[in-house]
Amino acid sequence: MNQELVQKIIEYLEKSECFILSQAPDFIQQLMNYESLSCIIGMSVCGIIISLAVFISVFSICNPRKDEHGFRTLGSTYLCFMPLIASCMFILPIYNYASMLIKINVAPKVFLLEYMMRYKR
Repeated sequence: MNQELVQKIIEYLEKSECFILSQAPDFIQQLMNYESLSCIIGMSVCGIIISLAVFISVFSICNPRKDEHGFRTLGSTYLCFMPLIASCMFILPIYNYASMLIKINVAPKVFLLEYMMRYKR
């Protein structure tokens, strides 16, 4: 009884190994496509946010709100610089997305090794 069970388990594992090996290239290609698209979307979103922040800053510099004495209001001053300072948060993610996109396209084996090491834990 035990011998038959062991034999069936071995057969099952051999079949699943063949299935895994036959599907691995497709899985790897889909993973790389997914990560590439994810990087492109992330870079686009960060780029749009930075562009919007620059637009708001330039608009507020060109059209300041002035108080009764003709000076720029405090809110108008903040509106000039705060979007630019906040947009600095999105420069590092753009670099990270671009770096990953370069790894995927130039060195896919390095990307796959780093991906496996990241999720090994």
